[in-house]
Amino acid sequence: MSHPTGYEHGIAVVGLWHLGCVSAAAWTSVGRRVVGWDPDPTLRAGLAAGEGAVVEPGLDDALRSGLGRGLLTVVDDADTAIAGAAVTHLTFDTEIGSDGEPHDPRLDHAISHFAAAAADGALLLVSSQVPVGTCRRWNNLLKGEQRGLRLAHVPENLRLGRSLEDFLHPDRLLIGADEQETFAQAAELFAPFSTEPMRMGLAAAEMAKHATNAYLALCVAFANDLAWLAVAAGANPDEVAAGLRADPRVSPSAPLRPGAAFSGATLTRDVATLRSLGERCGRPELFEAILASNDRHAAVALTWLEDALGSLEGMGLAVAGLTYKAGTSTLRESLPLRVVSQLLERGATVKVWDPEAEAFEPSLGVTRVPSLEACVRDADALVVMTALPQLADTDWSTLRPTRRLVVDGCRGVDRVAVEAAGWSYRGLAGG
Repeated sequence: MSHPTGYEHGIAVVGLWHLGCVSAAAWTSVGRRVVGWDPDPTLRAGLAAGEGAVVEPGLDDALRSGLGRGLLTVVDDADTAIAGAAVTHLTFDTEIGSDGEPHDPRLDHAISHFAAAAADGALLLVSSQVPVGTCRRWNNLLKGEQRGLRLAHVPENLRLGRSLEDFLHPDRLLIGADEQETFAQAAELFAPFSTEPMRMGLAAAEMAKHATNAYLALCVAFANDLAWLAVAAGANPDEVAAGLRADPRVSPSAPLRPGAAFSGATLTRDVATLRSLGERCGRPELFEAILASNDRHAAVALTWLEDALGSLEGMGLAVAGLTYKAGTSTLRESLPLRVVSQLLERGATVKVWDPEAEAFEPSLGVTRVPSLEACVRDADALVVMTALPQLADTDWSTLRPTRRLVVDGCRGVDRVAVEAAGWSYRGLAGG
């Protein structure tokens, strides 16, 4: 099979949103030739211009460097990308359905393209999040081609706000492969990033990804529920969480810090996947409880607002933070955006401020303003939904709302500072 001139035997990155842009940047950073493709022409155009689909430190600079060195190419056809590469990296950020589970027809379509267009002996790296059992099904399909096609599952472990660093210097690297030759090939490919990858079977790698995110989700839900109980008992939630993390059987780095409910697609997707698997084998209760606890905590800002103000009809509300965590621009499955919609449904007028968030649908019916000062001016309450770093430098005494009420849905403000400036505080931060 002939290969297009300019990127022979390189890596085809298929799927160019967050995971794909970061992967393309990382591969070119270590000198690999990359050809990118996505069915979305806007994503293709962005990558070709050296612009990541999501704001990430260092990402755009790395993409532009790859383009400048001739290592990064974007094409308009999936088969062209795959046929010209020795390795195809499947990097779609898997979409979820209303049940929270993965539902993304792009993945099976990409496998069909790979099976038809890949050169004999080509390797498929799957980093998209998929339900356990998917990679083995795909691997059997590729074996049926009888052309030596191989498949390895390398679960992504990228944290928004530091994704490129996570790819280049992973804390761990899992490689799922049912054949030793496939593992060796994938391990050699990832050697610039990790010299000691962990080998496991395809299903084990998928389960390890589910387990990691479900554990993180469990920690978030546990810390939030624990904080509620601490407040009810007259204890400082921060002190309780610090005492828990100090136990050597736990960890100082464990995500046991009360704050916002988890949102975004990632944690929900894996907990929902394990819940579905649990339903099939009679063990869904723990995963159902994680999702139920998180859903209840996700509504806490609305509860506090209505407790303080009564009906929200006609109220002017300021919302600080639209992304589900600081340091990123994506609004995908964002809890703050969901809360904004609920405020509007209750008849409130809403102004929002987030210096990093991407543009959102104008029909949402909110006013976006360039500063916290403009957002809070004449507001009946400030709702903090993202722990934006700019909040730490705020002089709360200079802001001019109608009433000085902060509803802290994510523990994003210094309670002592806001109360010293005469604001009422509703939230889970210790005083």
